[in-house]
Amino acid sequence: MGQLDNFSLYQFAPFRVNPAYIASDNNVQVSLLHRNQQSMPDVEINSSYLSVKYPFPRRKVRWSSIALEVSDHNEGLEGIFKTNSVSVGYGLNIPLSRYSFMSTGVSMDYFHRGIQTGKLTTGSQYVDDFGFDPSLSLGEYESLFNTNYLTVNWGIHWQSNDKRRGLKDQAGVAFYNITRASETSSSLDNSKLPVLIVFEGTKRIYQNRQVGFFLDMMLRHASPQTLWSVGGTGVYNLERMRRDLRGHTLATSLKYIYRRGLMVGVTWDSPSFAVGASYELPLSSGVGYNSVFELGISLKKPLRYKSKRGNKAKPPRYRPPLPKPSSTEYDTLINDTTKSEDVAIDSSSMNTPYMPEVDTSELVILHPEFEFGSTEPILSPEVRDFLVQVVVELNSNPMLNLEIIGHTDDTGSNPFNHRLSVKRARSIYELLEKLGADPWQMAYKGKGETQPLVENTDDESRAQNRRVEIKFSMEE
Repeated sequence: MGQLDNFSLYQFAPFRVNPAYIASDNNVQVSLLHRNQQSMPDVEINSSYLSVKYPFPRRKVRWSSIALEVSDHNEGLEGIFKTNSVSVGYGLNIPLSRYSFMSTGVSMDYFHRGIQTGKLTTGSQYVDDFGFDPSLSLGEYESLFNTNYLTVNWGIHWQSNDKRRGLKDQAGVAFYNITRASETSSSLDNSKLPVLIVFEGTKRIYQNRQVGFFLDMMLRHASPQTLWSVGGTGVYNLERMRRDLRGHTLATSLKYIYRRGLMVGVTWDSPSFAVGASYELPLSSGVGYNSVFELGISLKKPLRYKSKRGNKAKPPRYRPPLPKPSSTEYDTLINDTTKSEDVAIDSSSMNTPYMPEVDTSELVILHPEFEFGSTEPILSPEVRDFLVQVVVELNSNPMLNLEIIGHTDDTGSNPFNHRLSVKRARSIYELLEKLGADPWQMAYKGKGETQPLVENTDDESRAQNRRVEIKFSMEE
Protein backbone atom coordinates (compact mmCIF):
# COMPACT_ATOMS: atom_id res chain seq x y z
CA MET A 1 0.00 0.00 0.00
CA GLY A 2 2.85 2.32 -0.84
CA GLN A 3 0.64 4.57 -2.97
CA LEU A 4 -2.72 5.83 -1.89
CA ASP A 5 -5.73 5.00 -4.00
CA ASN A 6 -7.05 7.54 -6.50
CA PHE A 7 -10.30 8.40 -4.74
CA SER A 8 -13.31 9.83 -6.52
CA LEU A 9 -15.47 10.37 -3.40
CA TYR A 10 -12.65 11.82 -1.33
CA GLN A 11 -15.06 13.96 0.73
CA PHE A 12 -15.94 10.71 2.55
CA ALA A 13 -12.28 9.97 3.36
CA PRO A 14 -10.59 13.30 4.17
CA PHE A 15 -7.35 11.65 5.34
CA ARG A 16 -6.70 10.16 1.90
CA VAL A 17 -6.51 13.38 -0.15
CA ASN A 18 -5.50 16.21 2.20
CA PRO A 19 -5.19 16.23 6.02
CA ALA A 20 -6.26 19.91 5.93
CA TYR A 21 -9.80 18.73 5.10
CA ILE A 22 -10.06 17.80 8.78
CA ALA A 23 -10.63 21.50 9.56
CA SER A 24 -12.49 22.58 6.42
CA ASP A 25 -15.85 22.87 8.24
CA ASN A 26 -17.31 22.85 11.75
CA ASN A 27 -19.21 19.56 11.46
CA VAL A 28 -19.06 16.65 13.85
CA GLN A 29 -18.87 13.90 11.25
CA VAL A 30 -18.72 10.12 10.92
CA SER A 31 -17.91 8.85 7.42
CA LEU A 32 -17.57 5.45 5.79
CA LEU A 33 -16.11 4.81 2.33
CA HIS A 34 -15.83 1.45 0.59
CA ARG A 35 -13.79 1.03 -2.59
CA ASN A 36 -13.72 -2.02 -4.87
CA GLN A 37 -11.27 -2.29 -7.78
CA GLN A 38 -11.36 -5.17 -10.24
CA SER A 39 -7.76 -5.52 -11.43
CA MET A 40 -7.97 -8.90 -13.22
CA PRO A 41 -10.51 -11.71 -13.46
CA ASP A 42 -10.99 -13.16 -9.95
CA VAL A 43 -8.52 -10.60 -8.55
CA GLU A 44 -9.83 -7.52 -6.79
CA ILE A 45 -8.78 -4.87 -4.30
CA ASN A 46 -11.19 -4.00 -1.48
CA SER A 47 -10.63 -1.02 0.82
CA SER A 48 -12.84 0.33 3.60
CA TYR A 49 -12.25 3.54 5.56
CA LEU A 50 -14.11 4.66 8.68
CA SER A 51 -13.35 8.15 9.97
CA VAL A 52 -14.59 10.34 12.83
CA LYS A 53 -14.04 14.11 13.00
CA TYR A 54 -14.72 16.50 15.88
CA PRO A 55 -14.22 20.30 15.68
CA PHE A 56 -13.49 22.81 18.43
CA PRO A 57 -15.15 26.07 17.28
CA ARG A 58 -13.70 29.46 18.11
CA ARG A 59 -15.11 32.95 17.83
CA LYS A 60 -15.30 34.53 14.38
CA VAL A 61 -15.71 31.10 12.76
CA ARG A 62 -12.19 29.97 13.57
CA TRP A 63 -11.85 26.39 14.77
CA SER A 64 -9.54 23.44 15.10
CA SER A 65 -10.45 19.77 14.61
CA ILE A 66 -9.22 16.33 15.53
CA ALA A 67 -9.93 13.19 13.55
CA LEU A 68 -9.43 9.43 13.69
CA GLU A 69 -9.55 6.88 10.87
CA VAL A 70 -9.25 3.10 10.68
CA SER A 71 -8.96 1.19 7.42
CA ASP A 72 -8.92 -2.33 6.06
CA HIS A 73 -7.28 -3.09 2.70
CA ASN A 74 -7.24 -6.50 0.95
CA GLU A 75 -5.71 -7.31 -2.43
CA GLY A 76 -4.50 -10.23 -4.49
CA LEU A 77 -6.13 -13.55 -5.23
CA GLU A 78 -8.69 -14.18 -2.46
CA GLY A 79 -7.34 -11.15 -0.60
CA ILE A 80 -4.02 -12.74 0.40
CA PHE A 81 -2.29 -9.39 0.96
CA LYS A 82 -3.81 -7.42 3.81
CA THR A 83 -3.06 -3.95 5.20
CA ASN A 84 -4.65 -2.31 8.23
CA SER A 85 -4.07 1.25 9.33
CA VAL A 86 -4.93 3.65 12.12
CA SER A 87 -4.65 7.39 11.44
CA VAL A 88 -4.89 10.40 13.73
CA GLY A 89 -4.94 14.01 12.60
CA TYR A 90 -5.21 17.60 13.73
CA GLY A 91 -6.33 20.56 11.62
CA LEU A 92 -6.57 24.31 12.11
CA ASN A 93 -8.93 26.66 10.26
CA ILE A 94 -7.95 30.33 9.85
CA PRO A 95 -10.41 32.81 8.26
CA LEU A 96 -8.77 35.12 5.72
CA SER A 97 -11.86 37.25 5.14
CA ARG A 98 -15.58 36.97 5.59
CA TYR A 99 -15.90 34.66 2.60
CA SER A 100 -12.57 32.81 2.47
CA PHE A 101 -10.45 30.71 4.79
CA MET A 102 -7.32 28.62 4.90
CA SER A 103 -6.92 25.34 6.73
CA THR A 104 -3.87 23.25 7.45
CA GLY A 105 -3.59 19.78 8.90
CA VAL A 106 -1.12 17.09 9.89
CA SER A 107 -1.75 13.36 10.23
CA MET A 108 0.12 10.22 11.22
CA ASP A 109 -0.68 6.82 9.71
CA TYR A 110 0.31 3.56 11.38
CA PHE A 111 0.26 0.63 8.94
CA HIS A 112 0.40 -3.10 9.55
CA ARG A 113 1.04 -5.02 6.37
CA GLY A 114 1.09 -8.80 5.99
CA ILE A 115 -0.07 -11.89 4.18
CA GLN A 116 -2.82 -14.26 5.18
CA THR A 117 -0.79 -17.45 5.15
CA GLY A 118 -3.89 -19.59 5.63
CA LYS A 119 -4.73 -18.85 2.00
CA LEU A 120 -1.23 -19.50 0.64
CA THR A 121 0.89 -22.63 0.07
CA THR A 122 4.45 -23.08 -1.27
CA GLY A 123 6.69 -25.95 -2.30
CA SER A 124 8.26 -25.95 1.16
CA GLN A 125 4.93 -27.12 2.57
CA TYR A 126 4.61 -30.09 0.23
CA VAL A 127 5.01 -33.52 1.83
CA ASP A 128 5.49 -36.62 -0.35
CA ASP A 129 2.58 -39.03 -0.35
CA PHE A 130 0.58 -36.50 1.73
CA GLY A 131 0.25 -33.21 -0.09
CA PHE A 132 0.47 -29.66 1.26
CA ASP A 133 0.73 -29.22 5.01
CA PRO A 134 -0.31 -25.61 5.94
CA SER A 135 1.23 -26.01 9.40
CA LEU A 136 4.75 -26.08 7.92
CA SER A 137 6.80 -22.96 7.29
CA LEU A 138 6.31 -21.23 3.97
CA GLY A 139 10.05 -21.30 3.43
CA GLU A 140 9.96 -17.68 2.32
CA TYR A 141 11.12 -14.43 3.86
CA GLU A 142 7.81 -13.65 5.48
CA SER A 143 9.25 -10.44 6.92
CA LEU A 144 9.12 -9.01 3.40
CA PHE A 145 5.34 -9.14 3.67
CA ASN A 146 4.76 -8.68 7.41
CA THR A 147 5.84 -5.30 8.66
CA ASN A 148 4.74 -2.22 10.55
CA TYR A 149 5.57 1.34 9.58
CA LEU A 150 4.59 4.91 10.41
CA THR A 151 4.10 7.81 8.00
CA VAL A 152 3.66 11.54 8.62
CA ASN A 153 1.59 13.70 6.27
CA TRP A 154 0.85 17.43 5.95
CA GLY A 155 -1.48 19.52 3.82
CA ILE A 156 -2.82 23.02 3.28
CA HIS A 157 -6.16 24.03 1.78
CA TRP A 158 -7.76 27.33 0.67
CA GLN A 159 -11.44 27.94 -0.03
CA SER A 160 -13.50 30.93 -1.17
CA ASN A 161 -17.29 31.12 -0.77
CA ASP A 162 -19.92 33.50 -2.06
CA LYS A 163 -22.24 35.64 0.06
CA ARG A 164 -24.69 32.76 0.38
CA ARG A 165 -21.95 30.46 1.74
CA GLY A 166 -21.76 28.54 -1.52
CA LEU A 167 -18.42 27.27 -2.82
CA LYS A 168 -16.70 29.45 -5.43
CA ASP A 169 -13.10 28.24 -5.66
CA GLN A 170 -10.84 25.96 -3.68
CA ALA A 171 -7.36 24.47 -3.96
CA GLY A 172 -5.11 22.34 -1.82
CA VAL A 173 -1.81 20.50 -1.78
CA ALA A 174 -0.72 17.64 0.48
CA PHE A 175 2.49 15.71 1.06
CA TYR A 176 2.24 12.09 2.22
CA ASN A 177 5.00 10.00 3.80
CA ILE A 178 7.28 12.94 4.54
CA THR A 179 9.34 10.63 6.76
CA ARG A 180 10.09 8.19 3.89
CA ALA A 181 9.12 5.05 5.79
CA SER A 182 10.40 1.63 4.73
CA GLU A 183 7.89 -0.84 3.30
CA THR A 184 9.58 -3.89 4.86
CA SER A 185 11.49 -4.77 7.99
CA SER A 186 13.89 -7.09 6.17
CA SER A 187 17.51 -6.15 5.58
CA LEU A 188 17.21 -7.85 2.18
CA ASP A 189 14.84 -5.19 0.94
CA ASN A 190 15.17 -1.75 2.46
CA SER A 191 13.15 0.15 -0.16
CA LYS A 192 11.64 3.44 0.93
CA LEU A 193 8.14 4.62 0.19
CA PRO A 194 8.17 7.64 -2.15
CA VAL A 195 6.75 10.96 -1.07
CA LEU A 196 3.26 11.27 -2.52
CA ILE A 197 2.19 14.78 -3.60
CA VAL A 198 -1.51 15.44 -4.14
CA PHE A 199 -2.84 18.66 -5.67
CA GLU A 200 -6.52 19.30 -6.28
CA GLY A 201 -8.60 22.32 -7.17
CA THR A 202 -12.12 23.45 -8.06
CA LYS A 203 -13.31 26.50 -10.01
CA ARG A 204 -16.94 27.58 -10.26
CA ILE A 205 -17.81 28.64 -13.80
CA TYR A 206 -21.56 29.25 -13.48
CA GLN A 207 -24.09 29.73 -10.68
CA ASN A 208 -27.70 30.77 -10.34
CA ARG A 209 -30.27 30.16 -7.60
CA GLN A 210 -30.92 26.61 -8.80
CA VAL A 211 -27.77 25.11 -10.35
CA GLY A 212 -24.02 25.54 -10.32
CA PHE A 213 -21.26 24.12 -12.51
CA PHE A 214 -17.66 23.52 -11.45
CA LEU A 215 -14.38 22.47 -13.07
CA ASP A 216 -12.37 19.93 -11.04
CA MET A 217 -8.84 18.65 -11.36
CA MET A 218 -6.52 16.45 -9.33
CA LEU A 219 -2.87 15.51 -9.76
CA ARG A 220 -1.04 12.78 -7.82
CA HIS A 221 2.69 12.25 -8.13
CA ALA A 222 4.80 9.57 -6.44
CA SER A 223 8.07 9.07 -8.29
CA PRO A 224 8.22 7.76 -10.95
CA GLN A 225 4.46 7.76 -11.55
CA THR A 226 2.09 10.64 -12.18
CA LEU A 227 -1.68 10.36 -12.39
CA TRP A 228 -4.08 13.21 -13.12
CA SER A 229 -7.78 13.66 -13.68
CA VAL A 230 -9.94 16.52 -14.92
CA GLY A 231 -13.68 16.95 -15.25
CA GLY A 232 -16.79 18.79 -14.16
CA THR A 233 -19.50 18.71 -11.52
CA GLY A 234 -23.05 20.02 -11.65
CA VAL A 235 -24.83 20.85 -8.39
CA TYR A 236 -28.62 21.15 -8.22
CA ASN A 237 -30.35 22.93 -5.32
CA LEU A 238 -33.18 20.61 -4.23
CA GLU A 239 -34.87 23.37 -2.23
CA ARG A 240 -36.26 24.64 -5.52
CA MET A 241 -38.29 21.42 -5.71
CA ARG A 242 -39.45 21.23 -2.08
CA ARG A 243 -38.99 23.83 0.64
CA ASP A 244 -38.43 21.16 3.30
CA LEU A 245 -35.23 20.19 1.43
CA ARG A 246 -33.47 23.41 2.35
CA GLY A 247 -29.72 22.88 2.29
CA HIS A 248 -30.02 19.66 0.23
CA THR A 249 -28.09 19.40 -3.03
CA LEU A 250 -27.66 16.74 -5.69
CA ALA A 251 -24.27 16.70 -7.43
CA THR A 252 -23.32 14.72 -10.54
CA SER A 253 -19.72 14.41 -11.72
CA LEU A 254 -17.96 13.30 -14.89
CA LYS A 255 -14.15 13.10 -14.94
CA TYR A 256 -11.45 11.78 -17.24
CA ILE A 257 -8.65 9.87 -15.51
CA TYR A 258 -5.46 9.87 -17.55
CA ARG A 259 -4.77 6.52 -19.25
CA ARG A 260 -7.41 4.82 -17.15
CA GLY A 261 -10.97 5.76 -17.93
CA LEU A 262 -14.03 7.83 -17.14
CA MET A 263 -15.52 8.33 -13.69
CA VAL A 264 -19.24 8.99 -13.21
CA GLY A 265 -20.47 9.92 -9.74
CA VAL A 266 -23.51 11.21 -7.87
CA THR A 267 -23.76 12.63 -4.33
CA TRP A 268 -26.75 13.71 -2.27
CA ASP A 269 -25.63 16.21 0.38
CA SER A 270 -27.58 17.79 3.23
CA PRO A 271 -26.84 19.53 6.55
CA SER A 272 -27.16 16.22 8.43
CA PHE A 273 -26.01 13.49 6.03
CA ALA A 274 -24.40 12.75 2.67
CA VAL A 275 -24.55 9.69 0.40
CA GLY A 276 -22.49 9.17 -2.74
CA ALA A 277 -21.53 6.56 -5.32
CA SER A 278 -19.12 6.53 -8.26
CA TYR A 279 -18.02 4.15 -10.99
CA GLU A 280 -14.83 4.27 -13.07
CA LEU A 281 -15.27 2.78 -16.53
CA PRO A 282 -11.97 1.77 -18.20
CA LEU A 283 -11.38 3.04 -21.72
CA SER A 284 -8.85 0.31 -22.53
CA SER A 285 -8.40 -3.34 -21.67
CA GLY A 286 -5.09 -2.89 -19.91
CA VAL A 287 -4.03 -5.62 -17.49
CA GLY A 288 -4.30 -4.59 -13.84
CA TYR A 289 -7.21 -2.21 -14.14
CA ASN A 290 -10.75 -3.12 -15.11
CA SER A 291 -13.17 -1.00 -13.05
CA VAL A 292 -13.57 0.81 -9.73
CA PHE A 293 -16.70 1.26 -7.65
CA GLU A 294 -16.96 3.53 -4.59
CA LEU A 295 -19.76 3.98 -2.08
CA GLY A 296 -19.69 6.58 0.69
CA ILE A 297 -21.96 7.72 3.49
CA SER A 298 -21.52 10.27 6.26
CA LEU A 299 -23.54 11.59 9.18
CA LYS A 300 -22.81 15.11 10.36
CA LYS A 301 -23.97 17.84 12.70
CA PRO A 302 -22.73 21.46 12.84
CA LEU A 303 -21.11 22.39 16.13
CA ARG A 304 -21.47 26.04 17.11
CA TYR A 305 -19.23 28.08 19.34
CA LYS A 306 -20.29 28.43 22.98
CA SER A 307 -18.59 31.17 24.91
CA LYS A 308 -17.20 30.35 28.34
CA ARG A 309 -18.96 33.39 29.68
CA GLY A 310 -22.23 32.17 28.27
CA ASN A 311 -21.77 28.70 29.73
CA LYS A 312 -21.11 30.02 33.22
CA ALA A 313 -23.77 32.69 33.24
CA LYS A 314 -27.25 31.96 34.49
CA PRO A 315 -30.05 31.90 31.92
CA PRO A 316 -31.68 35.30 31.31
CA ARG A 317 -34.55 36.01 33.63
CA TYR A 318 -37.91 36.71 32.10
CA ARG A 319 -40.46 39.16 33.41
CA PRO A 320 -43.87 40.00 31.97
CA PRO A 321 -44.04 43.29 30.08
CA LEU A 322 -44.41 46.30 32.33
CA PRO A 323 -47.73 48.17 32.09
CA LYS A 324 -46.19 50.94 30.02
CA PRO A 325 -46.70 52.05 26.43
CA SER A 326 -45.37 49.69 23.77
CA SER A 327 -42.45 52.04 23.18
CA THR A 328 -40.93 50.87 26.47
CA GLU A 329 -40.27 47.53 24.84
CA TYR A 330 -38.81 48.83 21.58
CA ASP A 331 -39.42 51.61 19.13
CA THR A 332 -38.68 51.91 15.43
CA LEU A 333 -36.96 55.07 14.24
CA ILE A 334 -36.43 55.53 10.51
CA ASN A 335 -33.41 57.81 10.29
CA ASP A 336 -31.64 56.76 7.10
CA THR A 337 -32.45 58.73 3.97
CA THR A 338 -30.95 56.16 1.58
CA LYS A 339 -33.42 53.71 0.14
CA SER A 340 -32.55 50.04 0.50
CA GLU A 341 -34.21 46.72 0.07
CA ASP A 342 -36.87 45.77 2.63
CA VAL A 343 -36.28 42.69 4.73
CA ALA A 344 -39.43 41.43 6.43
CA ILE A 345 -39.49 39.24 9.50
CA ASP A 346 -42.55 37.06 10.01
CA SER A 347 -43.98 37.98 13.39
CA SER A 348 -47.17 35.96 13.08
CA SER A 349 -45.96 33.42 15.62
CA MET A 350 -45.24 36.05 18.27
CA ASN A 351 -48.76 37.23 19.09
CA THR A 352 -47.28 40.66 19.76
CA PRO A 353 -49.37 43.51 18.30
CA TYR A 354 -46.56 46.07 18.49
CA MET A 355 -43.86 43.95 16.83
CA PRO A 356 -42.03 46.20 14.34
CA GLU A 357 -41.26 45.06 10.83
CA VAL A 358 -37.55 44.83 10.13
CA ASP A 359 -36.36 47.07 7.33
CA THR A 360 -32.75 47.59 6.33
CA SER A 361 -33.25 51.34 6.77
CA GLU A 362 -34.55 50.94 10.32
CA LEU A 363 -32.97 51.50 13.68
CA VAL A 364 -34.70 49.19 16.17
CA ILE A 365 -34.43 50.28 19.80
CA LEU A 366 -34.68 47.63 22.51
CA HIS A 367 -35.29 48.47 26.14
CA PRO A 368 -34.23 45.35 28.05
CA GLU A 369 -34.00 45.87 31.79
CA PHE A 370 -30.54 46.13 33.34
CA GLU A 371 -29.95 46.08 37.07
CA PHE A 372 -27.73 48.90 38.31
CA GLY A 373 -24.18 48.38 36.99
CA SER A 374 -25.16 45.03 35.41
CA THR A 375 -24.44 43.93 31.85
CA GLU A 376 -26.89 40.99 31.82
CA PRO A 377 -30.23 41.87 30.20
CA ILE A 378 -33.57 40.85 31.67
CA LEU A 379 -35.61 40.16 28.55
CA SER A 380 -39.35 40.06 28.23
CA PRO A 381 -40.71 37.17 26.15
CA GLU A 382 -41.67 39.65 23.41
CA VAL A 383 -38.14 40.99 23.04
CA ARG A 384 -36.64 37.51 23.08
CA ASP A 385 -39.10 36.32 20.42
CA PHE A 386 -38.11 39.31 18.32
CA LEU A 387 -34.42 38.39 18.63
CA VAL A 388 -35.22 34.81 17.61
CA GLN A 389 -36.87 36.09 14.44
CA VAL A 390 -33.89 38.35 13.76
CA VAL A 391 -31.69 35.23 13.84
CA VAL A 392 -34.05 33.45 11.44
CA GLU A 393 -33.80 36.36 9.01
CA LEU A 394 -30.00 36.59 9.31
CA ASN A 395 -29.64 32.89 8.55
CA SER A 396 -31.94 33.09 5.53
CA ASN A 397 -30.26 36.20 4.10
CA PRO A 398 -26.44 36.12 4.25
CA MET A 399 -26.25 39.66 2.81
CA LEU A 400 -28.11 41.15 5.78
CA ASN A 401 -25.89 42.64 8.50
CA LEU A 402 -26.61 44.31 11.81
CA GLU A 403 -24.80 46.55 14.26
CA ILE A 404 -25.62 46.49 17.97
CA ILE A 405 -25.09 49.79 19.83
CA GLY A 406 -25.28 50.10 23.60
CA HIS A 407 -26.28 53.28 25.49
CA THR A 408 -26.48 54.30 29.16
CA ASP A 409 -27.90 57.16 31.21
CA ASP A 410 -25.74 59.84 32.83
CA THR A 411 -25.27 58.03 36.15
CA GLY A 412 -21.53 57.49 36.64
CA SER A 413 -18.42 58.77 34.90
CA ASN A 414 -18.02 58.93 31.13
CA PRO A 415 -15.35 56.15 30.96
CA PHE A 416 -17.44 53.89 33.18
CA ASN A 417 -20.58 54.44 31.11
CA HIS A 418 -18.71 53.78 27.86
CA ARG A 419 -17.38 50.46 29.14
CA LEU A 420 -20.81 49.56 30.47
CA SER A 421 -22.50 50.33 27.14
CA VAL A 422 -20.01 48.15 25.25
CA LYS A 423 -20.62 45.26 27.62
CA ARG A 424 -24.38 45.60 27.33
CA ALA A 425 -24.20 45.60 23.53
CA ARG A 426 -21.95 42.56 23.70
CA SER A 427 -24.49 40.75 25.88
CA ILE A 428 -27.10 41.08 23.10
CA TYR A 429 -24.47 40.07 20.51
CA GLU A 430 -23.64 36.91 22.46
CA LEU A 431 -27.31 36.09 22.95
CA LEU A 432 -27.92 36.32 19.20
CA GLU A 433 -24.86 34.15 18.61
CA LYS A 434 -26.15 31.52 21.05
CA LEU A 435 -29.49 31.58 19.25
CA GLY A 436 -27.68 30.67 16.02
CA ALA A 437 -26.68 33.93 14.31
CA ASP A 438 -23.51 34.03 12.22
CA PRO A 439 -20.87 36.23 13.97
CA TRP A 440 -19.70 37.48 10.58
CA GLN A 441 -23.06 39.24 10.11
CA MET A 442 -22.91 41.16 13.40
CA ALA A 443 -20.85 43.84 15.13
CA TYR A 444 -21.26 45.71 18.41
CA LYS A 445 -20.05 48.92 20.04
CA GLY A 446 -20.96 51.30 22.87
CA LYS A 447 -21.75 55.02 22.97
CA GLY A 448 -22.02 55.46 26.72
CA GLU A 449 -24.12 58.49 27.73
CA THR A 450 -23.24 60.60 24.67
CA GLN A 451 -26.45 60.03 22.67
CA PRO A 452 -29.48 60.26 24.99
CA LEU A 453 -32.98 59.98 23.56
CA VAL A 454 -34.33 62.41 26.15
CA GLU A 455 -32.81 64.56 28.88
CA ASN A 456 -31.77 62.66 32.00
CA THR A 457 -34.10 64.47 34.40
CA ASP A 458 -35.70 61.63 36.38
CA ASP A 459 -35.81 57.84 36.72
CA GLU A 460 -38.24 57.42 33.82
CA SER A 461 -36.13 59.42 31.37
CA ARG A 462 -32.97 57.62 32.47
CA ALA A 463 -34.72 54.30 31.84
CA GLN A 464 -35.47 55.46 28.29
CA ASN A 465 -31.79 56.23 27.70
CA ARG A 466 -30.62 52.84 28.97
CA ARG A 467 -31.13 51.01 25.70
CA VAL A 468 -29.63 48.82 22.99
CA GLU A 469 -30.08 49.76 19.33
CA ILE A 470 -29.97 47.32 16.41
CA LYS A 471 -29.16 48.87 13.04
CA PHE A 472 -29.75 46.78 9.91
CA SER A 473 -27.94 47.14 6.60
CA MET A 474 -27.62 45.24 3.34
CA GLU A 475 -24.35 44.49 1.58
CA GLU A 476 -24.02 45.93 -1.89
